[in-house]
Amino acid sequence: MTPEAKGLKLTGIATLFVGLAIAVIGIILCVMDFDPTDLMPLGAGILDTLIGADSARKANVPSTAKAVVIPSIIVGLICVIGAFVARFIGAPLATILACVSAGIFAACVSLNAQRIVKALEKI
Repeated sequence: MTPEAKGLKLTGIATLFVGLAIAVIGIILCVMDFDPTDLMPLGAGILDTLIGADSARKANVPSTAKAVVIPSIIVGLICVIGAFVARFIGAPLATILACVSAGIFAACVSLNAQRIVKALEKI
């Protein structure tokens, strides 16, 4: 396995677990005192978990890493835009931080997948 593929694999696994943790935080926020903005970390966590699992699986075959780049960018943008919307709505700080961290991890997956794509283009 190339160093780029290892980087994507580790980033994907980290994103998977962070996404699960964010989803659990979203569930806890929903159960404690329901506010419609509490669904934002739950959705961001689920999307982050899906991106992490997909990227960790596709890191095994580096030629398929190109299929991870666009979805991870979209998920990252959705999470960051959701955090800005939550900030202007007046959501709790936990909601905003969960959405931002999900977006950052999705962006890291995208960057590592792009490294693999560039390395494959050199060959």
